[in-house]
Amino acid sequence: MQMRAVVTDLDGTMVGQDGRVSAAMVRAGRDLMNNGIALIAATARTPNGLAVLRPLRPAVSAARAKQQA
Repeated sequence: MQMRAVVTDLDGTMVGQDGRVSAAMVRAGRDLMNNGIALIAATARTPNGLAVLRPLRPAVSAARAKQQA
């Protein structure tokens, strides 16, 4: 079975303690994209908080933000 997607959290996984996406993460995202594997970010950040993903465009296929009421 071929892997079709990677779903991961943002903070501490895709985004470092410095609040940035590392060059290594950008390379990994591009490698996934080039191999036809979707990269999906799952987070409780607000939609505005997803701006941190800009360096990963177009590698991030989707981002899911859930805001608590």
